[in-house]
Amino acid sequence: MESKEQDLSTFYADRAHQHREYVAGCIQLVDKTIRAFQPHLGEGAKLGTQALKPSDDQTQISPNGILQANGVAVFAYTVDFEAPEMPAHAVNFFLSAGKLGAEKGSVEEWFVGHENTNVPLPNGGEPQELEPLFAHLVTAFQAAVVASYPTEVARDAAHDKPEAAKPKEPA
Repeated sequence: MESKEQDLSTFYADRAHQHREYVAGCIQLVDKTIRAFQPHLGEGAKLGTQALKPSDDQTQISPNGILQANGVAVFAYTVDFEAPEMPAHAVNFFLSAGKLGAEKGSVEEWFVGHENTNVPLPNGGEPQELEPLFAHLVTAFQAAVVASYPTEVARDAAHDKPEAAKPKEPA
C-alpha cells in the first residue's frame, strides 16, 4: 500500500529545489530588467552593481542581492553620471523582485519594483510590461540629479514680499 504522504527528507529536498529555482528566477528577472533599462540611461551614464551585506533575517543570493525573510529579493545598483566640467554624480537604487502567492484559481505572478512602485509581470518581464517601471526610475533619477544640481533658487515667503512691505530706512 502506497502512502500519499511523502517522507520529510523528500519534502525537504523538494522545498530546497523550489527555493533554488525561486532565487534563480528573481536573479534572472532583475538581470533582464537591468539589461532592458540600460538604454534609457544614455551614453554618459555607467551602470554598476552595489554590494549588499545581509542582516540577521536576510540571505545573500548574489554580491548585490539579498533575500528577505518575506521572500522579496532586493538588488542594489548605482548609476554614475558624468558631464563636462562637472564632478561625477552617483545615484544608488534598489530593485526588488519576487513572486506573489497565488489565490485559489489564479496563477502565481512575478513582479519587479523600485521604492513603492511594483510592476506585475504576467508575461515574465517583456519590455512593454517594464515600461511603467522604467518611467518611474527615470523620474526618480531626474529628481535625484535636480536635488544635487539645482538650477534656480527656491522661493520663500520673505523673498516674494513687495518693496512697499519692507521697512524704510530713515533719511
